[in-house]
Amino acid sequence: MQKALDFVKKYNLFIENGHNLKNPFSWLYGLIAIVNALFPLLMLVNAINYGVFRNPFQFILLFLLLWVIIAALGAYSFLLWWDRKDKVAEYASSNKDEFIITPVVSHLIKTTGEWLGTYIGVAGAIISLIVVIFGGRNIVASLGFTSFANTGVFGIILFPIFGFLIIAVSRFFAEQFRALTSIANNTKKS
Repeated sequence: MQKALDFVKKYNLFIENGHNLKNPFSWLYGLIAIVNALFPLLMLVNAINYGVFRNPFQFILLFLLLWVIIAALGAYSFLLWWDRKDKVAEYASSNKDEFIITPVVSHLIKTTGEWLGTYIGVAGAIISLIVVIFGGRNIVASLGFTSFANTGVFGIILFPIFGFLIIAVSRFFAEQFRALTSIANNTKKS
């Protein structure tokens, strides 16, 4: 019975401290980075399994153009998350602060917004441009990019605006959490 109580006490200290929870966030960032690096490869394997290369040349060309965009964004996403995985543990100000997890979650919100905003802004604009240039609306929609295929010229303008707004709003919320944490920590020290 005593061993069980000791284990529970150690576990409670671990989760109560908060400082030890920074590493799992770093691991999460690394996992997200790897998933982003593998996504274009999985997309290509699925396309090959579904016989994308047995279609007319225009379909294959549009698929390859879309895949290059997704592969470039996957590489960017991998680099973003991999870079931030080392910085997430540093994001909490100091070991003396009582509020540790809020800044780390704030960092996650900011990084997620930057990743998603960039993905939507860049992919949306370029895919919309490809649809306008090549007129492959039905082909792009059949590849699973329905929302991008139906926007046409407006998508070239709107998706970067949406991406910017996602980045701005996520940073706003992240900064609000960070500011509240800073105020709370400073008030506690006074």
